[in-house]
Amino acid sequence: MLERTAPAGSGDSALLGTARRIYREWYGKLPRVQPLHPYWAAMRHLIRLVDRAADNGAANVVVIIGGVADTVADHLPGLHSQVSLSELLEGNFSKAFHQPIKFDLCICTLGASELRRFRDMVQTIAPYMSSGGKILGFYPNFSLRSLSTDEIAFLQNILDLPWSVRIHYAGSDKSARVVRRFHATLSRDAGGRLAKLVRIATILLSVTPSALAANRSEAAAPEEHSPRLPEHCTSITIDVTVTERVVPAVIEARRHLEKAISHISPSQPSYGSRWQPQIDAIRRDIPALRDSMSCLHYAQKEITFDGRPPFQSDLMQIQFREWAVENEFPNLIPTLRQMYDNPLSYPESLGEFNGRTISRIFYCHARIVLAGITYANRPKRILEIGGGYGEIARLWLTNSIAPAESYVIVDIPESLFFAEVALKAEFGDQVAYFEGRDPGTRILLVPIPYLGDLTRSADLVINTGSMQEMTDEWVDFYIEWLAKYDTRYFYSLNYIAQPIAVMGESRNLWSQRLGAEWSTRHLRLNIPLLDLEGPTRDFLEALYEKSPATRRLKEWSIDRGHLLSKPTYVEGLDLLRQDFTIENAKTFVRTVMERMPYHPKELLYIVEWLTRQGESEFESLRGKLREELGGFLSHAPAPPKNP
Repeated sequence: MLERTAPAGSGDSALLGTARRIYREWYGKLPRVQPLHPYWAAMRHLIRLVDRAADNGAANVVVIIGGVADTVADHLPGLHSQVSLSELLEGNFSKAFHQPIKFDLCICTLGASELRRFRDMVQTIAPYMSSGGKILGFYPNFSLRSLSTDEIAFLQNILDLPWSVRIHYAGSDKSARVVRRFHATLSRDAGGRLAKLVRIATILLSVTPSALAANRSEAAAPEEHSPRLPEHCTSITIDVTVTERVVPAVIEARRHLEKAISHISPSQPSYGSRWQPQIDAIRRDIPALRDSMSCLHYAQKEITFDGRPPFQSDLMQIQFREWAVENEFPNLIPTLRQMYDNPLSYPESLGEFNGRTISRIFYCHARIVLAGITYANRPKRILEIGGGYGEIARLWLTNSIAPAESYVIVDIPESLFFAEVALKAEFGDQVAYFEGRDPGTRILLVPIPYLGDLTRSADLVINTGSMQEMTDEWVDFYIEWLAKYDTRYFYSLNYIAQPIAVMGESRNLWSQRLGAEWSTRHLRLNIPLLDLEGPTRDFLEALYEKSPATRRLKEWSIDRGHLLSKPTYVEGLDLLRQDFTIENAKTFVRTVMERMPYHPKELLYIVEWLTRQGESEFESLRGKLREELGGFLSHAPAPPKNP
């Protein structure tokens, strides 16, 4: 008969298991410890608040993972979600859910660095909390580190949040002595698991009577004493109750949005694969947005209005951007240096440079304003097609050399919601929403369903970085409208000459296809500032004046010996735009096919136009180019991941 030999260390394992059971029975398990535990007084406010929330029906829990409080609400029955603080502040949280989720409880363990970011965390997570939901920040101070003056100021700043906020401090002379001894024992790394168990057991036996007395004494103190910072602080519990306090500007913007959506014509073009998923997400999430800051942060992080990365620690990269703009507009350097980003923008994107608050994307916005001022002779009346959340408008209205007297934004209703809230936060009653009647305000927001009723004229119409993402049907819509609208200039900064096979976020084949009623006054391929942001697309900056075009394709410089390159391709494309005939289109297509090393997207637009005019000889080329395109312009954005 074989004898069974016990595996090495099995006695130790059995002893550890027995000790663990006894320990948990008498002392509990962090974070839910018993009154005999040295940390009980430090944990009691957190546990009390979680249990009270559970008694009030809290179910769904989100945990900002990272510490001792993570599991304190694991017993709640609803949805449990986890996210890191960095992912939350980077705007990735909402992308995890197909449907809007409301959480009843949010738990976050705070270290010294997270304590400083707690206010930002609250403002970011608040839109996802139910009315009456609680956000609990727990700062364990078992090392009894003294709070700095700055940290105390940060805590006081939290009290200014637009919700009910209470701060509960734990700590006394008695509990501090117990916590200090126990924490010192836990922090020692000498010996193995059994040795550590012996040390913990020894210290527990010696401090348990003192811990129980200290815990009872601290628990007996009136609750109104907890908001006072004790000399020896063992923990801080921050209790934020999120109530449904929607600011009037958001309520009004919601009403405007709903009414505008109800007036959308059935014949309106589709938003396309670039924007329809974003429109769906916006309509889903707007009910959770309650104030100007949450709306602005959502617009900057969740929608592709602009690229707003974290502020760079390498200030030389910021300096390069400032130099790039100053080099283009040296006469407007003082104007540029008086401009600044919206201070309500989400904090990670902002930084200080040359005495003002800016972001990386700030220079793109500011440059558009300076270009319009320069090339369109300081226009006073501006209309912007696709104004995003209104940042270019804000800079144009506040610049020191040529502030706009009238600024109109024409956009889809969902985008105008964000522009309305952001601009009203700064300009108040100067902002009005157009619903068929012009109230004469300095700033007017015009949703597409009411565009046909707009009569206010403009010196300059601008579109930057958005026509490139529109479908061809939307480009046609705006070009037809521009032909009838009372304006002198049209400024465009959009993609051009992209290879058909590398379309990216483009959703049309030719953005700058104005009719012959527009003369070209300024044409420039690529901008130094945009090259700094990443030279992955070719941009065409163009200024057109509404006067009959007089130039002809026969002026194309390649007929004078110039090589066909991207700049001369763009030159020829604009000449064709002004002199668009079947013969000129044929000449342009044949020249590009013979001399260009790749196939730009506009080529397919022209070939398709020729086939529609009955030029059957281009059918095979059309099929070839369509095959190169792959039958679509670009993949739709990826759907959000399941929680």
